[in-house]
Amino acid sequence: MASFLDDTKNFGLIVLIISVLGLISSVIGYLDNIMTLIGYVVYYAIMIVLGLSIFKGTTMGLNFMFPEGPKSKFGVVTAYIFATGLGNIVLGIFGLIGGSTGGIGTIVIGAIILLVGWIITNDKSTFLDKVIWIVLVILFALSALFGVFAIIGSFALGDILVIVTALISSIASFLLSLMILLYLFDSSVKCKL
Repeated sequence: MASFLDDTKNFGLIVLIISVLGLISSVIGYLDNIMTLIGYVVYYAIMIVLGLSIFKGTTMGLNFMFPEGPKSKFGVVTAYIFATGLGNIVLGIFGLIGGSTGGIGTIVIGAIILLVGWIITNDKSTFLDKVIWIVLVILFALSALFGVFAIIGSFALGDILVIVTALISSIASFLLSLMILLYLFDSSVKCKL
């Protein structure tokens, strides 16, 4: 299991699984709100490109997201942060176009996430980097814990197809959070933060 979690290629595979399931769920769930649907389609497209980049071990033209390439743990952590920030900005913009006032908050959160990505990749290790490392550890530890709750909660959803889909998504989300958490403690990542 340790080698599975240690291989960044598997991280890319997990991102792909989560993104494809999220894309399908979004198409099914947001057919009545076209702007929200477009936002989620673009968001998951960004995440699919991220997953493919990491899985294939190539930046696919997204060099700014991978300061050390898609095979390094630091590269994977920073690329995930950049993709999440960019994806949230896209969701916020389409949310605003669709009339959601929550879009503003989503854009701000996305911008903060992008700022965090920039701070940790600017080749300067400062006190702020240490604070960001602590915050990321707490966030991904909580995310892994909530992933365990989601796995358990998947069994209470009723329909077998819904249970299986939720279970796969919950396990993948748990593994993603656990892998980033472990990567954050890896000496090759920790020394940069």
